[in-house]
Amino acid sequence: MKKLEIGIFIAIIIGLVLKLLHLPGTGILLVILLSTLSIFYLGGSWYLFKQEKQNLPISIITGLVFSIAMVGILFKIQIWPGAKGMLSIANIGIIIMFLTSGLLYSLTKDIDMKQYYKTMLMRLLMITVLTGSLYFLPTRELIKISHRDDPEYARLLIQAHENPENIEDQKALEEYQQKKLGQNNSQK
Repeated sequence: MKKLEIGIFIAIIIGLVLKLLHLPGTGILLVILLSTLSIFYLGGSWYLFKQEKQNLPISIITGLVFSIAMVGILFKIQIWPGAKGMLSIANIGIIIMFLTSGLLYSLTKDIDMKQYYKTMLMRLLMITVLTGSLYFLPTRELIKISHRDDPEYARLLIQAHENPENIEDQKALEEYQQKKLGQNNSQK
């Protein structure tokens, strides 16, 4: 992995920990970091995955898949709609690229290309673990973890998330948010 890629990954992990601690600004930090990594993967995969030799089509397709994965991770963490679809596409793409890279690794005799495929397989494995675990983590549980300090808000958010067409659930959530905002403003 390139130093920039490793640095962004470390910053993302720190951002996730800070988000669980409810520190202000971590949502924005994660949006910036995951979007930046997604853009790097989308536009610079030929550079990020380059070693002595590389299979350029594999690098570009894997970069596209990783880019989708980063956006899916962002959407899941932020509890935005569309996360499951993006993570599904990313996981399918990752499995295809994992099988392709594994097959090419076993067929190639070139030592430099073997190293390229080995590195690619390691990246694919790391991203698979992350996207797979987030895919199978129910949004309900993510909300409970994220808002463990306010169970009533978590309950209302889960209801609103699971029933987006139910206007009463949306209204109850909005009323609670307004009430909480009013309490915060009166405390200042």
